[in-house]
Amino acid sequence: MSHVDGLVASAVRALDALRRAREAALASQVSIVSDGGLPLASMVRITDCEHKTAPTAGEHEVVAGHVVGTPAIRDGRLIHAEARPVNASTFAKWTSRRLPQEGDVVLTREAPVGQAALIREEDGPLCLGQRTVLLSPDERCDPAFVLAVLMSPAYQEWMRVASVSQTVNRINVKRLGQMPVPAVPIDEQRAIGLQLRRMLEAEDRGREEIGQLRTLRSALLATLLTAAHEIPSSYDEFIRDEGAA
Repeated sequence: MSHVDGLVASAVRALDALRRAREAALASQVSIVSDGGLPLASMVRITDCEHKTAPTAGEHEVVAGHVVGTPAIRDGRLIHAEARPVNASTFAKWTSRRLPQEGDVVLTREAPVGQAALIREEDGPLCLGQRTVLLSPDERCDPAFVLAVLMSPAYQEWMRVASVSQTVNRINVKRLGQMPVPAVPIDEQRAIGLQLRRMLEAEDRGREEIGQLRTLRSALLATLLTAAHEIPSSYDEFIRDEGAA
């Protein structure tokens, strides 16, 4: 068991290192522009969400798609476990402004501000949850480059400063559309976007490995419990630390 615990800890450290490397790469590649930039609204179509909660599909209803709210958008990826199923009627209403497509970017503009994810083909039929907007790049933009801009430390800070707050920070759609995006040649955009895609894929593999190792640890622990072995106190500490994380 100690060997498995060591593997889990090593995999977590490796994932943290991948995240730091991604942040460093974006910091070096994407800088705020005050002159020569283009307003975000001139490069992407911005579609706001419905400003109410989409009803979850009933137990016996046919699921037409999933609604992605702020809990489902983290670190460049959609978290499918946090996306809620909706029926056909709700899906039609929640996509009446625009149906999210592969290559669109979903952005949270409140609670928290600035989490973004690129929609992939495998993400399936989606609709926007509350406090999100959909960014649909035009032919001048590589979608992953748009994601790189939004995830970069410089533009994360821009969105933080541009936010207004009464109870929680939020950025309004008009202000978001004014964000000055670097005027980068499309080939350079694609290179930056491709590097980000590969980094996110590496992080996906890291999370998958951690999940597999934790599943293995749980199975081994269950075996020990079933066999009535005494469980070392270090396992109690490990479980508490994992729950806190």
